[in-house]
Amino acid sequence: MAAMAGAGGGGARMGGGGRMGGGGGPMTITMDAAMLKIETTGGDGSTTTQTYKLDGSESKNMMMGRGGQMEQVSHAKIDGAKVVIVTTTANGDRTQSWYMDGDWLVREQTFGENAIKTYFKKAQ
Repeated sequence: MAAMAGAGGGGARMGGGGRMGGGGGPMTITMDAAMLKIETTGGDGSTTTQTYKLDGSESKNMMMGRGGQMEQVSHAKIDGAKVVIVTTTANGDRTQSWYMDGDWLVREQTFGENAIKTYFKKAQ
């Protein structure tokens, strides 16, 4: 958890899905004291990169939406043993919390009254 808490650099390649599904291709997460970077590979081989500043300042990322690519604005910070990312969307705020649960990396997403937990295991 030291890397998650920002004490040093770290990176891991994760398999898509996990105990609660999630699908998708490989995901690589890199983090240092200032930034969290998430790279995902789609089924067509394309790569998407999301980068978040961990000081609570504004981070902008391009995301694929129903009408094509759109910019999303997020604010990320370290909150204890979690990285919490709040993204403002046209439909309200969406919150992601990333944290370790034993050997599992957990992404907990909430939007409105809905919540999803996805468990990722480090690829061997």
